Parts: sequence; C-alpha cells; structure tokens
Amino acid sequence: MTAASQGHVVAVSGAGGGIGRAVSVALARHGSTVVALDTDASRLDALRAELGDSVVTVTGDATTAQANDEVSARCREQGRLDALVCCVGIFDQYRAIATLSATELDDAFDEIFSTNVKSALHAIRAVLPQLVDSSGTVLLTLSGAAFHPEGGGFLYGSTKWALRGAVTHLARELAPHVRVNAVAPGGVSGTSIGGLRSVGQASGRIEDPARDERLRRRSPLGALIKAEDTVASYLFLLGPGARAMTGRTLHPDGGLTVPQP
Repeated sequence: MTAASQGHVVAVSGAGGGIGRAVSVALARHGSTVVALDTDASRLDALRAELGDSVVTVTGDATTAQANDEVSARCREQGRLDALVCCVGIFDQYRAIATLSATELDDAFDEIFSTNVKSALHAIRAVLPQLVDSSGTVLLTLSGAAFHPEGGGFLYGSTKWALRGAVTHLARELAPHVRVNAVAPGGVSGTSIGGLRSVGQASGRIEDPARDERLRRRSPLGALIKAEDTVASYLFLLGPGARAMTGRTLHPDGGLTVPQP
C-alpha cells in the first residue's frame, strides 16, 4: 500500500501470529488502523504493545458469527472499513486418509473446514455492508496447496481449494462494489499454525530443518519463504495499484507453483 493507506481501517482475522501478524504490523506502519481478531488474548496484547493505538483488538473464535459481528462493530466505531484480510487457518500435518477412522474423518473435516473456510465466509458476511459503502477489498489467504498436491494433506488442500473457489465466485457476486483477491504463500517457514485437535495434533511453530531444506530444493529461486516475505503481496492487492484486479491470486512462494518440465 502507498500513502493512500494512511487513515484506512483494515480488519485482519488471525492477526495474532504468523502471516496475519506480519500483515497487521505492516499495515499499522503504513498508517492504517487494524481491527485485529484472534483467539489468543496474549498474542493480541503483544500486538497492541507493539502497535499502540494503531490496533483495536477483538478476542474471539473466528469461526463464529459472534466474533465476526464484534469485529464489524469495532470497525463501525472507527467510522469506516476499507478492507478485510483473512489469515485464519490450521494445518493437517499431511495426515493421510488411510490413517483416519470414520469418526476421526468426521471430526477432522468439521474442524478444518470450519476453521479454514467458514471463518472467512463469516468474516465477509459480517463486514460486507461496510465494504460496499467504501468500495473496499477482501483478501483471502490461500496456499500452494490450492494449486498442487504437495502443500499439505488432503484435508488442508481441500479447504484451500474451497477458498480458491470462493475467491472466484465472490469476485463476481460482489462486483462492482467490492474486490475479492487472494494471496497464496507456499511452504512458509518458521510460522505458527494450529494442528487438528480432533486427531490429537499439536499446535506450534513450524521449525523443521528437513522440511525447510525440502522446500528450498523445490523452489526454482532456491528461496525459503518466511511470513514477512508474503507481506508485499497483501499490501499491493490492498493498494490503488490493484484497483483493476479482482478474482486474482498472487503467489509469493519462490516459484513453487511454476510447472516443472
């Protein structure tokens, strides 16, 4: 975003860690007010300590209408809303379908689709009237797993393909008043992401040297992507230079989604 972002209000879900936090910090430093939603109050406290009055925090579950309606109310208190950025997500740690019982599949499906897909749809629903008023922007966070089968397990990949479809459909449905685009990082290193609690997976920071080396080898640029490396794509799509773009995805992934010969 350019100086035009000064005075803008941007709602960010999943703002407490990883890409959501990196985007929130960048927006605040560019002069925006961030309305930040996260389930973890301590992470929001840390964000507020760093950003001060540039952030308004909401502690709540992004999969619920209640939390997203509270975000909408806090945005109204700011007098406007220019953009919504959805960064909520959990990972399936490459769990294979053959390893799941019927009950585990039911529970894991409900958990990951609620978190990765429904949270974004609830967020859009809650703030849509304000975005229509401002001719605003929605940004969803996809993944390389929305374009090829190596970015996660079948459950995670299915949710990201669902969000990819939502970008296409909502870009048409909400035009001409609201633009809908996405950013699809690929294999982000050292970020924090939850696992599937329904099948006993832990949450935490992804710090796996073997995974990092595998990602680096697969990257045509030999790049290991971190959360901060994705921020420029979000800022561009939120800025005036992208005003003619909707239904599109940027790929800050070091070339992971470039077809191989």
